[in-house]
Amino acid sequence: MVTKHALAAFLAFVLASSLVLGATVHGTIYNLDLNPVKNARVEIDTQPRQVLIAPDGTYEFTVPKGTYTLTARLIQNKTITAIASEEMTVPSEGTFVLDLIMFPVFEEEDILNLTDEIDPDEAQLANGDLTQTYLLGGIGILVILGLSWYLWHRKKKTHHAKATGPEQESAGETPIEEHHAETHLEEPHAHGPKEKPEELPQTERDDAKTVLDIIRQLGGRTTQKEIRKLTPLSEAKVSLIITELEHKGQIEKIKKGRGNVIVLK
Repeated sequence: MVTKHALAAFLAFVLASSLVLGATVHGTIYNLDLNPVKNARVEIDTQPRQVLIAPDGTYEFTVPKGTYTLTARLIQNKTITAIASEEMTVPSEGTFVLDLIMFPVFEEEDILNLTDEIDPDEAQLANGDLTQTYLLGGIGILVILGLSWYLWHRKKKTHHAKATGPEQESAGETPIEEHHAETHLEEPHAHGPKEKPEELPQTERDDAKTVLDIIRQLGGRTTQKEIRKLTPLSEAKVSLIITELEHKGQIEKIKKGRGNVIVLK
């Protein structure tokens, strides 16, 4: 009996010593607006693993020396809506502060949802946008072809009138006026069709500016899902605009987990 009590006392002493000699890790969990996130689930991969719920957005763990991964998740309706994960090394005893910034979870990163649902209305809207773009492009090509044919036909008639109209030659100023008219009509034929396709539609420039303004309002760092929430544009339209802005070097996409974080350059 004495041996059992002595063993229990020794184990309690060892456990208490490990807690006293351990380091304290604490911090605050923030969202992208740098506001504390309430009721986040925080865990650290000690042995055994420690888990807590942070009602006011702060946490505190006692850990021995070592390297650990600290993870915070915000779970709403059984779905992870935001997450943060950082690796840290505890070199010695003492107090260490590690604040976490949570990023919204992309739809494809949602661990609790096994399937991604696509809104039929948004898909139909995206298809409608593409159809409208193709239609406008086709109309533009037809207008250019029609204008070219008209100028060519007008030029041909002018040359024919000069060759077969002696009465017009006796009028004095008429050939000069026709020459000026011919020169004036040739200029849009030479320059108009080349410049028109290079001009971007005003709506696309406005949409791109809107997306850039949203990124600036969010501190120059956000996600595509957040942009989608703050703009009436469809998911496909936002994706096309982000790709175009990245091609122009105005933004940069940084890999974060399974998704991307969009950063303003």
